[in-house]
Amino acid sequence: MSEKAGSKRRVDLIKSRIVEHALKVHETVEALRQLFEASLKDPSKVGEYFEKIYVLEHEADKLKRGIISELRLAYLHPIDREDLLKMVTLLDDIAGLSKASSKRIVAYTKGGLKLGEPYASDLKSIIEASYKAVEELVKIVKSVIEGSREALERLSEVEKLEKEVDDLRLKVLEELYEECIANLKPVCVILPGLIDDLEAITDACEDAGVLLKLMFSSRF
Repeated sequence: MSEKAGSKRRVDLIKSRIVEHALKVHETVEALRQLFEASLKDPSKVGEYFEKIYVLEHEADKLKRGIISELRLAYLHPIDREDLLKMVTLLDDIAGLSKASSKRIVAYTKGGLKLGEPYASDLKSIIEASYKAVEELVKIVKSVIEGSREALERLSEVEKLEKEVDDLRLKVLEELYEECIANLKPVCVILPGLIDDLEAITDACEDAGVLLKLMFSSRF
């Protein structure tokens, strides 16, 4: 096999692994959505879903490390290599944030706390928007890897979902502060960190989407 053919094969492998990694991250956020639903309807299952998230996050991290190793060996422009590394890292951060969020949910659920309204509905909306943002991001990743700019139009949807989550975050914090000034409760301690982790998911989606758009526009 010629050096040129070997290099193309490695780049094709990297592209395939990047899509595989993005899909794994998507699975992780889906499992987070299932875990939160279980915390409201069937708390006995949160441990099962956390184990699923733990495995998925580990698999995503393993894929990320493999991609990084291949990127070091691939014949790519240094800027292309750096951008791909940033993009994969942002995606992997989403899996890590899903795991961190799930830990918080499991902790308060096993501690006997069940979220009431309006917090349960608000967090469900935040998680749903985060899931949709990751779903759109995966489509953008696949589009860019395939050399098509069709899905880049979806970037506006990711930005819209990020703003939706940001607005919901402020709404929940306002509700919390109003309640917690009068009476300190467990939710006053638990929810702010969870909300920040969930918001960071859509922030990472938006950052990765912008990076992908720039990569496509300038080099792909």
